[in-house]
Amino acid sequence: EYNLSKTARQFMGGIIKYARETSIVMASTFNSYKAYVIEREAPVVRGWGLKNRSSMVRVPYASSTESTRIELRNPDPTGNPYLQMAALIGMGLQGMREKLDCGRPDMGSTYKVRRKYRVWDRRFLPKSMFEALVEAERSKFLKELLGERIYNNYMGLKIADWEEHRTHVTPKEHEKYLKM
Repeated sequence: EYNLSKTARQFMGGIIKYARETSIVMASTFNSYKAYVIEREAPVVRGWGLKNRSSMVRVPYASSTESTRIELRNPDPTGNPYLQMAALIGMGLQGMREKLDCGRPDMGSTYKVRRKYRVWDRRFLPKSMFEALVEAERSKFLKELLGERIYNNYMGLKIADWEEHRTHVTPKEHEKYLKM
């Protein structure tokens, strides 16, 4: 179906299932999350689509199973490409182990679909670095994937990045909230 083999559907199922847990690897800076805006063609919904640039996983048109490819649209280019590739492969292989299915494709542009957008909504990718850190901290999958040493070092760096950013008052914030 959709020129996707059972293996490809399971691989994509793993990507979709573990996308929130690995988001801190795929989008590793505070600014990464500024691109995840629901009204744009940003991949904010955890799902896949055919020829759909608003889906997290995109399957461009192909005339046969052999020529079909998948595109993962949520990695930020400022991230570590080695960790991102490890996460991608790990998510996909776990989907194959668990025999997950990717489900039905998102039809049309998901960014134009009216959805009730809540502060904490698991249908979407994390909307902030803080939310991604919480997901990663709760994730047994990410810890096993990276190994305890790399996981602990990476999380230590990312938490320090978040704390530095969280406690910095920008000129815009100063102007809006602190100027008397």
